[in-house]
Amino acid sequence: MARDYDIDEILYLSQTKGMSAAWIKEELSLSITQRQLQRLIAQRVGRRPTRQAIRMPDTVRSRVVAYMESRGLDQYYCSLCLKRRMEPGFIHALNGDPSLDVLVFVCRHCSVASDR
Repeated sequence: MARDYDIDEILYLSQTKGMSAAWIKEELSLSITQRQLQRLIAQRVGRRPTRQAIRMPDTVRSRVVAYMESRGLDQYYCSLCLKRRMEPGFIHALNGDPSLDVLVFVCRHCSVASDR
């Protein structure tokens, strides 16, 4: 069976653009299935992380973090349990006030506990 697709174009869209197999299949009008396309990409570049969030950099979050750090908060220090953590904390509002001054960093444990 002859190939009717360009592997370099598929890899380009997958790696640099971060497009999914479904999107690539639709965009290039490929005759192979999405699963075959996923396997083809995985053979060439390896598997994509599925549990880890794949996100573009968030400019608003980075500005909020910079503001919070300018106020003296550390994103590796939990403001609720008062412990230093290895991973950056989540942004959490202490009350319902719509102001940046009530935001603090909390660890994963305190974030889950405060949501209940």
